[in-house]
Amino acid sequence: MAQSISTNVLVDQLIFSVVGSEIQRHAPDFRPLQKHVHSALRDSRAPRTNQFKVNDRINGLDEKFRILNNDELADALQSRLVELSNRSLTKTPEILAFFLQLSENPVDGTKIEELGLLKKPAPSPRLTWDQVLADDPFDNAEGIWDSVNFSADSSEEDDIITPEPTFIVQVNGGAIGPHNGRSICISDAFKLSLDMSLLQEVHRAQFWREQTKIKEGPSDVSLVTETQVVREVVFMLHGLPTTIFDHDDSGQIRASHRYRIERISDEALQDLLCCFTSVGHKLAIIREWANSPQIVPVVQILQATLRENLQGISVFLSEVETHIIHPSSNTPVTLLSLLSDVRVTTRPLLLMIDIIPKQKECGGARPFEYLDSLYELICSSESLGDAEAFVFFRTIFTKCFQIYLKSIEAWMERGELPKNHGTLFVKQKNEQPLMASLWLDQYELIHDASGSLHSPRMVRSEAQKIFKTGKSTSFLLSLGIDTIEQNEKVRSLPKFDIVSIYELGQAELLGPFPELFSSAFGAWVAQKHERSALLLRNTMETRCGLGQTLDALEYIYFARNGALASQVAVAIFERIDRRKKTRNDQFILTEHFRRAYGQCGCVSISQLSVRTLKTRRSDPPGLGRSMGSLSEIIVEYRIPWAIANIVTPASADLYQRIFVLLLQLRRAKQLLERNPFGSASLRRIYGTTSFNVAFALRHRLLWITNTLYSYLTSTVLLNAASDFRAKMGRAGDLDAMIVIHARHISHLEEQCLLSNRLTTTLQAVVSLLDLAVLFSEASAVLDQESSTAIVPPRDSQLAQSDTSSSEDEDPPQRSGAKSEAGVALGKLRKMSSTFSELLIFVLAGLREAYRNGAEPCWGVLIDDLAVGVSQ
Repeated sequence: MAQSISTNVLVDQLIFSVVGSEIQRHAPDFRPLQKHVHSALRDSRAPRTNQFKVNDRINGLDEKFRILNNDELADALQSRLVELSNRSLTKTPEILAFFLQLSENPVDGTKIEELGLLKKPAPSPRLTWDQVLADDPFDNAEGIWDSVNFSADSSEEDDIITPEPTFIVQVNGGAIGPHNGRSICISDAFKLSLDMSLLQEVHRAQFWREQTKIKEGPSDVSLVTETQVVREVVFMLHGLPTTIFDHDDSGQIRASHRYRIERISDEALQDLLCCFTSVGHKLAIIREWANSPQIVPVVQILQATLRENLQGISVFLSEVETHIIHPSSNTPVTLLSLLSDVRVTTRPLLLMIDIIPKQKECGGARPFEYLDSLYELICSSESLGDAEAFVFFRTIFTKCFQIYLKSIEAWMERGELPKNHGTLFVKQKNEQPLMASLWLDQYELIHDASGSLHSPRMVRSEAQKIFKTGKSTSFLLSLGIDTIEQNEKVRSLPKFDIVSIYELGQAELLGPFPELFSSAFGAWVAQKHERSALLLRNTMETRCGLGQTLDALEYIYFARNGALASQVAVAIFERIDRRKKTRNDQFILTEHFRRAYGQCGCVSISQLSVRTLKTRRSDPPGLGRSMGSLSEIIVEYRIPWAIANIVTPASADLYQRIFVLLLQLRRAKQLLERNPFGSASLRRIYGTTSFNVAFALRHRLLWITNTLYSYLTSTVLLNAASDFRAKMGRAGDLDAMIVIHARHISHLEEQCLLSNRLTTTLQAVVSLLDLAVLFSEASAVLDQESSTAIVPPRDSQLAQSDTSSSEDEDPPQRSGAKSEAGVALGKLRKMSSTFSELLIFVLAGLREAYRNGAEPCWGVLIDDLAVGVSQ
C-alpha cells in the first residue's frame, strides 16, 4: 500500500511537471491521463541492453575512425576498451550504450590532446628518513642531546654532572645528618624551613585529639567552643563526616551528647543541634537523589537544577567558613545566627523534600509527577503570598516543562514519539495497521490503572488536541505530503514561555497562575492544531477527493439522480423478467452500472463493480422475480484509503442495505404499473366484485410503495445528505469528520427502518412488497384467461331483468375442475386481507418506536400510512 501511494505521488508530480498548471487535479482530463501513465508504467519492460549490438556499434566507430585517417583516436578508444574489459563490472554494456547515446560527431568533436587531461596525476614521492637525515644529520656535535644538570652549583662551563644528588633538610636550624650510614648534602636552595606554630594551631583546631574534660559530670563529656561546633555544623551541612554528628542505621543524622559548650545548657544545645540535623538530613536526601543516575530528560533537568541550588548553598557555607577563619567584622558567627541564615537560604529547596519520596515509591514509572508536584507548589506559594518560593518553584518548573514540551512539539510538528514511551501520553497501538483504519488504529492515548491519562494534570485539558495534531501530521506523512514547509510556518508561531505569561510585579493585575497557564497553553496548542487540521482537511478535499467520493456514494447507493438509478433498475429488472441464466452475471451487471454512472463526473467507474451472492438452493419458478433475489446483488465502490478512514468499511453494509431497499421499492412499483388491470373484459368476465377487490389491492400497493419511496428519498436521504454536508464543512479535524459520518449513518439506519429494533417492522414492509410480486403473477393469469375466454350468449330480456343482480354477484364458474382464474381470484382476496394485516402491524411497530423517543420524521410516515388503513 505504501509503495502504491508513493507511485501515485510520483505520477502526479510527473504529470504536473510535463503539463504544468494547464490542468487541475480534479479536471475531467486529469483522471484519464493519470490512468494512461499508470498503464504505460505497468506495461513497460526494462530488459538488459543487448551487448552484441553495443559491440557492433563500437567496432563500427573504430572502423570509421581508421577509414577517416584518425588512427590515434581509434587506438585511444581500443586502449580504453581493453582497460574497461579488465574490470569486473556487471553493467558494462549499459555504460557503453549510455556513452554512445551521449556522443555526437566524435570524429570532429574529439581532440586527442584533451585525452591527456583525463589521466590521473602521478603520485608525489614519499618522504623517507634517509632524505631527512641527509638534509639535517642526526649528530651530537654541539651536545644538544646531553643530559643537563639543573642544580644551583652547576653552570654552563661545568662538565661534571653529579649522578646522585643528596639532600639535607634543615628544620628549625638543625640538619638531619647521616642517612643509612651515608652523608647527605644539598644545596641551600633546597633547604625547607617549617614553622611549627602553624602545625600546633592545626592540632588545637582538632578538638577530638585532645579533649578537655569537665570537672563535674560524666567522664566521657568534653568541653568545646562554639566556634568549633559551628564548623562541625558547616561540615555536616556540606555532607562531610564530622565528630559531633553521627549517622544511624536508618540514615538519620544525630548529634552526640559527649560534647558541651560552656555557659550553654545541654537542652538548649541539643535543641539547636537537632534543628541543624533536620536541615542536614533533608539536604542529604536531596543531594543523594540529585546525584543518582536518571534516564528521563525531565528528571535530569530537575536534578541539574537541584545541583545548582545545592551549589549555591555550598557557596553560602563556604562564606561562613571564610568569616570564621578571617572575620571581616567584630560580629562573631554563633549557632543562633547560623541557624537563622541556614533556614532562610535552604527554605525553598527543602520544600521539595516531599517530592522525592513519592518518586522513589513509584520507581520513576510516572516521571511527570515531578511536574504535578512543582505545579502544586507554585499554586500553594502563590496563594500564600510567598513571592520568594513562588519565583523559585516557577523557575524550576519552567526548565522542566520546557524539556517536556519538546516531546510534545516533536509529536505535533513531526509526528514523532519519544524513545522513552513513559514521557508522553501517546503510544503506538499497532506497528502495521491497515491503511483503511490508519487514523484510529495506529496511535492511542495511554491511561493508567485508574483510568486517568498518563500525563501531567496541567496539560490534560489540551491532551486531545495535542493527540489529534500529532495524528494529523503522521497521517499527512503517510499521504506523501512533505510537511517541512508547513512545519516552518508552525515554528514561526510564538514560542510558549511560562515566564512571559506571569510577571510577579503585576500579580495584582493578572489572574492566578493556573488560569494564566491554562489560557496561554491552550492558545498555543490551538494554533498548532488549527494549522495541522486545516492542512489535512484541505488535503482530503483537494487531493483525496473527499467531496467527490461522498457524491459518488449518494449517486450509486441513495439514488441521488433518479434517471440514472432508473436506468440501472430497468436493466436489472429486464434480465430478471426474461429469466436469463446470466441474470446474476457480475460482469454484465457491472457493465450496466458503469454505463449508467459513467455520466457522473464524480464517479470513477474503474472503482465500481457488482458481485452477486451464490445460493445453493435451486430457483423455483418465479423466484427470480421475488424481492429476495434483489438482496443478492452487492454493489461495491472502492474508495481511497484516506477517505476509508472516514467512510469506514463497516458503514458499507448500511449503504448496501439502503440500496437494496430502494431497489425493492422500484421493483414493486415496476410490477404494479405494468399491469393496469382496468380492461372492460375483466370486469365483464369476472364480475364487478372480484374486479373491485383486485383493483383496490393494486391501488393500495401502489400507494404504499410510492409513499415509502418518497419518504426514503425526499424526507430522509435528501435532508440527511444536506445536513451531513453542512456539518462536514464545519468539521474541525478528521476525528470530527469520523464522528459526523458515524452519526449520519446511525440516523439513516434509524430513519430508513434498518435498525435492530425495527427488524420485524422491516420484514413486514418487505412482505408488503412481496404482495406486489404475487399480485403481478395473479394478474398475469387473469389476463391470459380473459384473452381466451368465450362469453356465452344470453337473451336480451333476461339480460335486462338480471342486470341489477348480476352487477353485485360473481358470474358462475365454468363447469368441471376449478380453473386457474378462480385460483388467482382467491389469491387476490387473500392478498387483500394480508395487506391489511401487514399494514396494521407496520403501523403498530412504528408507533411503539415513536413513543420511545425515536426519529421525528416517523410521525409523518405514520400519518401517511394510517390513511391506508381507512381505505
